[in-house]
Amino acid sequence: MKKFMWYSVFLTHGAFLGKYTKRMYDGDDISKLEKKAATFCYAQEVRKQCDGGPCKLLRKKKIFNNPMKKKYRRFEPKKLRHYQVQYIIQKKYLPVGKQWVLSHRCHNKLCVNVQHIECERDFKNSSRNGCKAQLSKIKKGKNQILRCTKHEPCCFM
Repeated sequence: MKKFMWYSVFLTHGAFLGKYTKRMYDGDDISKLEKKAATFCYAQEVRKQCDGGPCKLLRKKKIFNNPMKKKYRRFEPKKLRHYQVQYIIQKKYLPVGKQWVLSHRCHNKLCVNVQHIECERDFKNSSRNGCKAQLSKIKKGKNQILRCTKHEPCCFM
């Protein structure tokens, strides 16, 4: 009986396998999202050059109703955040799985630069919070970029 119970738990929680599946989007979906992204109001200032280019900052957080919610029979989130919209536009997919999230390596929630966003497990994303605290304590020069050494790819500020 115990073997059967473990097997059923393993099947229902496929995230134990360590891989995520990709929720793919077609050209029509991308064009709808590009119209949403055209409404982004960017801040005047852009942070200094970081890994993958400068941060592209929004003035405030944006959350949209998902235009593909009724199109597909698969699970679709009801709402999409601004960085998820940019991620889908550039990568043409969104990771699927409860334990998989999009993480900001630059520690800036208003950044929509896809090169600063990493798809990773939620516990690894949470471990990046310690890096933010440590990096913020270090006094840095005007054009200096601070990087952590614990994560691959690394966090930076």
